[in-house]
Amino acid sequence: MQVVASPDCLTRHGRPQHPSEVIHHECLGYTSGGQAQGWIFIVDGQPETIPVHSRIHANNGDVLTAAAAQGLRITLQPDFILDGYLAAGRVEAILAKFPVAELGIYALLPSNRHVPHRVRVMMDFLADRLAS
Repeated sequence: MQVVASPDCLTRHGRPQHPSEVIHHECLGYTSGGQAQGWIFIVDGQPETIPVHSRIHANNGDVLTAAAAQGLRITLQPDFILDGYLAAGRVEAILAKFPVAELGIYALLPSNRHVPHRVRVMMDFLADRLAS
């Protein structure tokens, strides 16, 4: 996960140097379950939730990244969405000194049943693939 904005946006509105400065910037908010949430940074080794002011919300990271690339402000997105935009210089990473709290992916299995081999193989494949 990285915080990014277009070079033009950063020129016009400034580059935040600390997560607390995000409060003073317009952001592009990811909405999950109908509610936008704050961004969680690791500051001095501790998680810190920063409230985000967003006029634009979406539940699609591709849409929010494209909007950020067009200069519509700051967004927080996963690397797999950002990679092409970063490589092309359409967005720049900001606040890199402050990692964003990691998101987890979980597999829920019934405790009273045997896990089928095909399910175990898929879980092992995803664990190996996502670990890198």
